[in-house]
Amino acid sequence: MSTVFANISSRALWSFFHHLTYKMKEYLNKTHADLANLLAEKRGALRMFRFGSTGGKAKNVKEGRAHRTEIARIMTTISAKSNEAAKAAGNRRMK
Repeated sequence: MSTVFANISSRALWSFFHHLTYKMKEYLNKTHADLANLLAEKRGALRMFRFGSTGGKAKNVKEGRAHRTEIARIMTTISAKSNEAAKAAGNRRMK
């Protein structure tokens, strides 16, 4: 694992990872650039799902929800990594 979780106890770390989905665990191991590329790809797929059929019924209506969920997971991972990096640098996150 990375140094992001160096200051967390092993029990808290186990609890954190136990509740994560498999894809979320994969996202934690990716770099920021990889996550940004994946985010752009998922947003494009969601855009194609919404506007690709132009008025026709979608065959898989749950596909849009799956894309939005993946986008949220990726954005959460990016936010968590940037917050941890800011803490490591001694800076507070600006809102």
